[in-house]
Amino acid sequence: GAFNKLIQGGDAIYASSWRCSLGFNVRTSSGAEYFLTAGHCTDGAGTWWSNSGHSTVLGSTAGSSFPGNDYGIVRYTNSSVSKPGTAGGVDITRAATPSVGTTVIRDGSTTGTHSGRVTALNATVN
Repeated sequence: GAFNKLIQGGDAIYASSWRCSLGFNVRTSSGAEYFLTAGHCTDGAGTWWSNSGHSTVLGSTAGSSFPGNDYGIVRYTNSSVSKPGTAGGVDITRAATPSVGTTVIRDGSTTGTHSGRVTALNATVN
């Protein structure tokens, strides 16, 4: 079989000198491919790689919101990387408005996969 490069939610991604976690992959209705991550990661970052040695480029920051909000979007420029709609192997099928008591799963490149329940909304976590 052939080796297939794969990048999905929860995987480590690398900018110039720092590491972050890929949130999840998204695609526009016209087929353009992006991934979402934290704005504190994309703020000031241009190019993103899938490895710390910077040998496999993923794409370039297309937008960033930080401080205030904390989200960033990166447009893929590497078509040879497979981009499934999963995070930690779990399919992402829709977006929803959070509510207290909802079960959620999070997956990060450092912390791994964990689940829990939403206990509050509009809270700051330090």
